[in-house]
Amino acid sequence: MSSFILFGVVLILAFGYTFFLNDRNISLSKLFFITLLVMHGPAFIYYELNEYGLTTVGSRGANILSIVFIGTILGHSLFHGLRKGNKQYKIKSYKVWNESKWIIKSFNVSLLLFFVLLSYIIIIGGLFFQNGITALWSVATMNLSPELIKEIRLNESGVSGWLKSPFLYLTNGFGRFIAFLFFAYVVTEKKSIIFKIASYTLIFLLLLSCATDITKSNALIFLVQFVFLILLIRGVTISLKKQVIFFLIFLGLIIPIYFLLTVIDNVNVALEEIVFRFTNEPNRVFHEYISYWPDFEGFKYGMNIRQIHSLLSNEKFIPAAQILSGGIGNWNVMFAGDAWVDFGYLGVIITSVLVGFYLNLMDSYCFKEKSIFQVSLFAALIYPAINLVSNSLQTNFFLYGLLSFPAIAFLLKIRLKKAV
Repeated sequence: MSSFILFGVVLILAFGYTFFLNDRNISLSKLFFITLLVMHGPAFIYYELNEYGLTTVGSRGANILSIVFIGTILGHSLFHGLRKGNKQYKIKSYKVWNESKWIIKSFNVSLLLFFVLLSYIIIIGGLFFQNGITALWSVATMNLSPELIKEIRLNESGVSGWLKSPFLYLTNGFGRFIAFLFFAYVVTEKKSIIFKIASYTLIFLLLLSCATDITKSNALIFLVQFVFLILLIRGVTISLKKQVIFFLIFLGLIIPIYFLLTVIDNVNVALEEIVFRFTNEPNRVFHEYISYWPDFEGFKYGMNIRQIHSLLSNEKFIPAAQILSGGIGNWNVMFAGDAWVDFGYLGVIITSVLVGFYLNLMDSYCFKEKSIFQVSLFAALIYPAINLVSNSLQTNFFLYGLLSFPAIAFLLKIRLKKAV
C-alpha cells in the first residue's frame, strides 16, 4: 500500500512540474509528460487495484513508475541547470521566439531535394508495387474484428518485400522530417506552384502510408504533427489551452476511425474501447512485463537489445515483446518496461534520467532560434517523443528517429556552394 501512496505523491509532483513549473508552451518534454500522465498515471493505480488488488507485482510497478517520473524530472531539471550556466544552451522565451523574424539557415537544398525524390520512390513503390494499396483497401472496405486485424497484420498488411524496411523507416521515421522541411522551405521561400504541389503531395502520400499497418492512431498523430508545423510557421502561439483542445479533437477523431476499422457500431462502446486502449491496455502489458521478469525468467542484462544480442550470442534473437505474446504479434511496452527486462531498477533509473535530459536538449536546440530547419525537426520529433510511452528507448531513438533524426539531419547542414 505504501508504494501506491508514494506513487500518488509522485504523480502530484509530476502534474505540478508539467503544468506549472515547466514552460507552459509547446515542447517535446511537455507532450511526453502529458502522455505519460494519461497512460501510466492514475490509470495504472486504477488498473492494478481493480484487476489484482494489492499485490507484490502491483507495488513493484508503482515503484518503477515512481522512478520513471522522478528520473525524467531530474534529467529534465539537470539540463535546465546546464543551460543556465552555459550560453551555448540558452534559448529565447517562446513569446520572444515567436515574435522574432525567420532565420534562413544554411542547409543543403540539393541534398534535401535528393531525399524528397528518394522518399517519393520508396513510398510510391511500397504503396503501388509492394502491397501497400491492398492494406489500404482492406481498411476502406472491411469492418474488421480484432482477430481479423491481427491476421491481416501478420500475413498481408502493410508493405512487403525488399521495400518493407525502408518504407517502415521512412513512414514512421526520417520521411516525416524530410516532408516537413520540404513543406516549410516551399512555404517560407514562396516557391513556384510545382514545388507547392510536390510538397503537399508528399504529405498526402505519407498520410496514406501511415494507414497501411491498420493502426488507429499513427495517421492521426502525423496530422497533429503537420498541424503543429503549420501553426509554428504561421506564428500561432500553441498555449496549454490549445494543446488540451488538440488532445480532445484527437480523441474525437478516433471514434469514427473505430467505426471504420472495427465491428463496433455504438458510440458508447467505441468510447469504452478508446479508454481501454489508452489506459488499461498499456498498463496490462506493463504488468505482464514486470511480473514475468525476473519472477519467471531472469533479467537479460542487455540481451533484449538486438545489437548487443547479435554481438554476444549466436542464438536467434527473440525480443521480450514476442516472448510474452507467444510469437503472435508484439506486446510493446513503454521504455521503462524494456529497461526493466534488461537491468531491473538500475536500468529504469538510467533510462529515465537520460530521457528527461535528452528531451530538454532537443527542445533547447529546436527553439534556440527561429529557423525552418529546427521547426521541422521539432514537428518530426513529436512522434518518437510521445511514443516513448509505448515503445522501447532504442526503437524510438533509431527507428522513430529521436536520436537518428538529429544525426542524419546534420548532413543537410553541411554548407555547399549552392546552399541557401
